[in-house]
Amino acid sequence: MRKIAASLLLVLAWGACSGMQKGTSPELEEQLRGAANAGDLEQVEKLLADGVDPNGADDELHTALMWASFEGHAEVVKALLDAGAEVDPADENQRTALFFASSGPFPNVVSLLLAKGASVSSRDIEGWTPLMIAAAEGQLANVEELLEAGSDPTLRDGDGDSAQTFARNNGHLQVVERLEQALQQSQ
Repeated sequence: MRKIAASLLLVLAWGACSGMQKGTSPELEEQLRGAANAGDLEQVEKLLADGVDPNGADDELHTALMWASFEGHAEVVKALLDAGAEVDPADENQRTALFFASSGPFPNVVSLLLAKGASVSSRDIEGWTPLMIAAAEGQLANVEELLEAGSDPTLRDGDGDSAQTFARNNGHLQVVERLEQALQQSQ
C-alpha cells in the first residue's frame, strides 16, 4: 500500500514540476494574449514552447497577434508569427492584426505582418481598410508601408469616404499629400 501511495505521490509531483498544463486551453490562451498585450516576450516564448495555440481567440475573436500588433510589440509579433500564428484571422468586426498595427506608430510591425502575407485589401464591417485606419490616425510611415505593399488608395468605405478623406478630416496634411501622390500615380 505504501508503495502505491509513494508511486502516486511521485506521479503527482512529476506532473506539477513538468507543467501538466502543457498544450493549450482557454486559460493558457488567455495568458498568452495577456502576455502578448503586455509585450512580455519571455512569457510569450514560454507559453508557445509549452504548446499553447498562438491562434487562440477570445470571445471577440481577438488573438495574441492582434493584441501584440495593437501595442506595437514587434518582438512578440515576430515570435508569434514564427510559432505559426495566422496573419489574417479577423475579429468580430472583421479587423485583422494589420488593422491594429496600422492604427499606431508601428511601421516595423506593419512591415512584419506584410512580410508574412497580411492582406492590404481586407475590409472591416464599416468597409475600412488598413490604409484608411493609418490615414485617419496620421500614421504616415504606415501609409507608406501599405502603399508600397499595394494598398489601393482609391477604395472607399460604406459611407463613400476614402483614406484621403479620413486624413483630411483629421488634419493629417502630410498623409493627405502622400495619398494625393499615390492617387495621381494610379491614374
